[in-house]
Order: sequence, then structure tokens, then C-alpha cells
Amino acid sequence: MIETVNTFSFIEEDLHKNSDPVLFLCRSSNGFTPYFVKDVPKVNVFDCLIYEAVCNRLAEYFCLKVPELAFVNIEVESYNLTILRDSDFLEPGMITLGYKDIANVDMLSKLDKVDKKGDFNKFQCPIDIIIISLFDLHIANTERNEENFNLWIKKSNLSEFYVINHYNCFGGISNIGKFTPALTLDLSNTIILSEFGLQMLKFIDLKDILITIDDYFNICIPENLESIIDEVFNVIPGSWKYSPGLNDRIKDFVVNQERQTLIKEKFTQLIYSLKR
Repeated sequence: MIETVNTFSFIEEDLHKNSDPVLFLCRSSNGFTPYFVKDVPKVNVFDCLIYEAVCNRLAEYFCLKVPELAFVNIEVESYNLTILRDSDFLEPGMITLGYKDIANVDMLSKLDKVDKKGDFNKFQCPIDIIIISLFDLHIANTERNEENFNLWIKKSNLSEFYVINHYNCFGGISNIGKFTPALTLDLSNTIILSEFGLQMLKFIDLKDILITIDDYFNICIPENLESIIDEVFNVIPGSWKYSPGLNDRIKDFVVNQERQTLIKEKFTQLIYSLKR
């Protein structure tokens, strides 16, 4: 279930982050909680927010860590038109989507290096870099690459990856209302090919990667994936207008066996070439 929260006060518009998220203090079932609030697409449809919600839930299914999502009511009292750069796309009374702020996280950037085994060993689940790459290919994520990792790293005794921002999946905004499983598979935009990904790859055994690839596709059970998608559509706010047939289109894309086979084949070939 995705909780509904209400904005209480504006905190900041985080312009130094790639997606310029707006941070609000919100009233939630657990009291007052900070949430990064997503703006509504300029094309005035809610497909991209639905992508965000669906892919957040699917990422959890594939054992990736994600920030907690909520539907966010933009309350009039908390809305400050004069300081919001994205004010054209956030309006009082609107229901949008937000994700809960997490303490002690940094956005992964080009400055992050894994030069030695000690750096690699600081990650709790380094094999997640493989799962994230597979997941992005699976959902046709157009916005996770070396220029924009969209990965939080939670710093603790062992660091953890959190995947965020699935706003431009299923081929992105240019494919709204028309994406199909035949969408071109582009491995060149995969984070495993980033400098950070290649550095991580050096320290992961080929055997472990191949097992992870098999495990990923072994749990691509159509009934389970379709159920997750239905659960999201069942709680979408009534005010959200989205492309006709979007539920079925996402299901067809995510469960398509031919596309999954192609991803597995091409990604495995890529790994073999990189691990020579």
C-alpha cells in the first residue's frame, strides 16, 4: 500500500541534484516526515509518475533497496510560489508523488571510485550493481548512466545502494502512450559500462555474476509481476489522467519473454567480453 501524506511546510528545492527535487515536511502516519516531491510532467499526463510508482515496487521485488514512496497532497498553506523554480508544475491542491528522505545518503557521482578491494568491500551487496543494470534494461530506463546515476549510497558500516528516479522508464517521455516490448534494447547506456561500474566489475567473480543473471530471470514470474503492477494501479488517485491501456501496456512490456531472453543473452555476452 502506498500511503497518502500532506505537505506541511516547504524545506528546500535541491537545485544541486540532477532532478531538482523539492523537499517538503509532510504529515504522515508516523508524524512529520521529509519527502522529496516529484513534479508533474510538462506534457500534462501522469504516466511518468505511474512509471515511478510501478518501478519502485518492481525494484523491491528484485531485492533492490528503494526509498519509501507516498502520494503527496500539496496543501495551499505549504506552497510558496516565489521560491519554487518548478512552480509551473506543482500546484496547490494537486496530488503528486514523493519519496521519503533517508539520513546519511549521498548521490553516486563520477567522483566515487573503487580503486582497490578495500573500496569494494565497503559495500554490503556489491552484486547489486549487476541487478540494477539488469533491472534498468528490463524496464527500459533511459536515465541511469554515468552522467546521472540516480543512485543513493547510504553510508554506514557497509554502504548500500538505493535506486531512485524511475520517471523516464519504458523508453521515456518520447514513448508515452506507444511503447511496446519491441522497443530497442540499448546496452550502451547501462551503468555497468560506467567507470564506476567497470571498477566494481573487476572485483566480482564471473561465476557470481552468471548466477545472479539466472536468478533475476528465474523470478520473472508473470503472475507476480502483473500482481505488483495491478496493486499500484488500484491505488492511483482518481485525479490522475494517463494514457489509455497503460496498465496492460506495462504488463505486456515487463513480462514479455522474448525481450527477457534478449536481455539475458546480450547482457551475458557483454559480461563475458568485460571479464576476459
